[in-house]
Amino acid sequence: MSPQVSVLKIGLSPSLVGSAPEAHYALRTLARIAGYATEFAWADDREGLWDIYWGPATASVRARVRIDALADVRRVDGAEPRTFHTQDDIGFIDFDGERRGFTRESDGSTHFRGDIVATCYWLLTGTREPHYRRDRHGSAYLDDTFLQRHGLLARPLVSEYASFLRAVFRDLGLEPRPLPWTEDKRAAFLFTHDVDYPQMIRWVECLRLTRQRGFRALPLIRDVLGGRSHFWKFADWIGFEDRFGVRPAFFFSARQGSLWEYATGTPDCFYDVRSPGYRALFDMLRENGCEIGLHASYNAYRSAEQLAGERTALQQASGTAIEGNRHHYFHLNPDAPHETLAMHEAAGLAYDSSLAFAYYPGFRRGTCHPFHVYLPDQRRELRMLQLPVAWMDDHFHRCLQRNRIADPELAATELLAAVKRVGGIATVDYHVRGMNADFFPQYGPWLAAFAERHLDSRLRYLTPREVAKQYAAYEQLLEARSRDFLQREAVALGTAHGAAVTADGVQQRRDSAAATCTVGLLQPHEHAAWDAFVEAHRHSTIYHTIAWKQVTEEGLGHRSTYLRALNSAGEIVGVLPLFTVRAIDGRSLVSVPLRDKGGPLVTSSEVAYSLAAAAGQLARTIGAKRVALKYPPDGHEAALTSAGFAEERHWVTTVVPVAMGEKKLWNDVFRSPTRRAVNKARNSGLVPRWSTDENDLQAFYRAFLMTRKKLGVPAYPYAFFRAAWRYLFAKGQLRLLLVEKDGVAQGALLVMPYKREVVSAYMGSNPDAKDARVNDLLFWEAIRWSSEAGYESFYFGADSPLQEGLLAYKRKWGGEQFAIPNYFYSTNGVVQRSADSSSPRYALTRKAISLMPTPIFRAFSSWAARKLW
Repeated sequence: MSPQVSVLKIGLSPSLVGSAPEAHYALRTLARIAGYATEFAWADDREGLWDIYWGPATASVRARVRIDALADVRRVDGAEPRTFHTQDDIGFIDFDGERRGFTRESDGSTHFRGDIVATCYWLLTGTREPHYRRDRHGSAYLDDTFLQRHGLLARPLVSEYASFLRAVFRDLGLEPRPLPWTEDKRAAFLFTHDVDYPQMIRWVECLRLTRQRGFRALPLIRDVLGGRSHFWKFADWIGFEDRFGVRPAFFFSARQGSLWEYATGTPDCFYDVRSPGYRALFDMLRENGCEIGLHASYNAYRSAEQLAGERTALQQASGTAIEGNRHHYFHLNPDAPHETLAMHEAAGLAYDSSLAFAYYPGFRRGTCHPFHVYLPDQRRELRMLQLPVAWMDDHFHRCLQRNRIADPELAATELLAAVKRVGGIATVDYHVRGMNADFFPQYGPWLAAFAERHLDSRLRYLTPREVAKQYAAYEQLLEARSRDFLQREAVALGTAHGAAVTADGVQQRRDSAAATCTVGLLQPHEHAAWDAFVEAHRHSTIYHTIAWKQVTEEGLGHRSTYLRALNSAGEIVGVLPLFTVRAIDGRSLVSVPLRDKGGPLVTSSEVAYSLAAAAGQLARTIGAKRVALKYPPDGHEAALTSAGFAEERHWVTTVVPVAMGEKKLWNDVFRSPTRRAVNKARNSGLVPRWSTDENDLQAFYRAFLMTRKKLGVPAYPYAFFRAAWRYLFAKGQLRLLLVEKDGVAQGALLVMPYKREVVSAYMGSNPDAKDARVNDLLFWEAIRWSSEAGYESFYFGADSPLQEGLLAYKRKWGGEQFAIPNYFYSTNGVVQRSADSSSPRYALTRKAISLMPTPIFRAFSSWAARKLW
């Protein structure tokens, strides 16, 4: 007799098909944790009562649980929520500042006024994580983040929502399938151990003891030298966990590091798993029923081949299959952890347990249940299971100054209580050497004392491998009863106007686009028609013009491949500027290089789809690795993803509204510190001057070189600015502003007025004149002129979210900031992301560039700028 499984009928509004994959992922995760199979369908595909409906608040669909949806779940990518509040012990994250909770309607249904689907997606994907400040290891500082401010690491909201839904549907007569460990227990507890430095380097530890304890260390130093105090504590952990009827899981590193590597920034473990001593250890661990997992090396996230090689090496050395992993230092790709986890899946691992914060205990992705990580670029979930970590030993010792936990036992007790409330798993990570009470009294000995007081028979004690296998069988049971009528291709495709997609939706979409327009390469005789279309389009930028094509070709040497779409009457209905960039990591098609705008301009989403599809085909034809579309106008997201493009929202732009006039800006928008800075610059003898002399470009370029060199980033070649002057200045689309003292330029700024906007394009200043507030006078004069000349906005351009100081500086001018979308298409299946030079991983590169002599820096820059996109 097959086990009983209840099915939730979940309806999604077809008007929100553009973010259906994300909603599907979040709702499926909630249903799994709650214990239900699922039947997904478009909510207008059939009449009747839905168990869960996700759609617009204005819809009249009947459902037992109704969730008011955001217009697009992906809008929360990279977002910092506004508020958090609770209602009846249920927590709600609000992204727009409105405090929305839930109501119980008179018909017995439950109505979520806020989009808990978007909240779950935001938590489960960690979409805000790339924006956090990080240390040199990529470990996040959460001091003033939304998660830390509201205590959400200790409150697994996704698991709480699932528990709430379980209770709702159980009361309605739909019995949930219990999680494997909750059939007779409340929750599960997992002891796990990273094997970092199990062999003591005695002279190092003696020096450390002497430095820390002075003469008081002599008795312990004798024990260390005599071998009585050591870190080889495998038997101690086996004995300790035997009391709970479970065997430990030990994660071993297969890459041997060294003390030199450790000192120079690659802190891998020092041991060799192939040595006789470790082979004997593996025999002992196997005989005692212990689990052996991989502790992937510090830089393994950079290469799928290296990761797979480490797994193979450990399997050969240990004589057992390696099914699970935890990354050394939790060191995933800090900009895209999911990319590293995808490598783990490709390496054949069944589970991973690396999604934890190095300095902070708690549930990094909002759940204390096993879950599948989402790949936003591919819009699918990984098959590999993720086991969240509740805490590790160092969280309650050396990290206390960072995480500011006053009472470690209370913090651990609260985490355990949260797990028990929702039937999750509490995975703890204690290093093997931590059972040495001489060195680490707050590690293994602390856990033993905690266990005596708080671990009881209501917990099931398991190994990670056991949890992974049990949960896989549990999922298979649910999946056997689940059905999906959303149509896989329709979910991935989306529609331009929110219409439902039929079974042959993919072909229908292509047929529709083909009938709408014909895409081809721009011909010389079409330049005037191209510019006329661009000029008339409300979302056009200077980067769409033929003039910018000429600037880029002449100034950077890139070959252009401009695509235009014609309707049946031969009129242009869409344009896409593309340049071939021979980048360091492979040929790329980019719209447009080294700027933050330039995506397709179109009259309809069908045209956007056709141009994007043609760009992908062109990339495959010329052997390019990727296509990058910079900040296309809103409204065509579904069309671009239909053509195989993945959205990324990383860069943050700043726009200053200036139409209100100079006086209102100065008096009402700028705060007194900003006004004082500008006045200080004026009083120090600095004078702004708009130049019409091309010879002044040399003064601009000297300042530009100084600024870029100081930042450690390549400068553009002088030929680029000479070409910009040649093709843009006479049209009034380029203006040069100098700030001088005694006739000598101390700072310079190139702006590009176009239609209703002035773009702050390129600037530089003399570092020695920083205290005189040169930059403040530069930007005030540019903003003042923009307002006086009748423009509506001053566009500062996009910056890294890691440049918090720069973003704050731009906000002081009244700037409004938001993350902009870029779209990437890969021809080789490799996930594409923007390279952010502000990332800590490039710190040494920036430093090396900044130390170059100016002539070498200028020559290097001319080469490097042509390789960047």
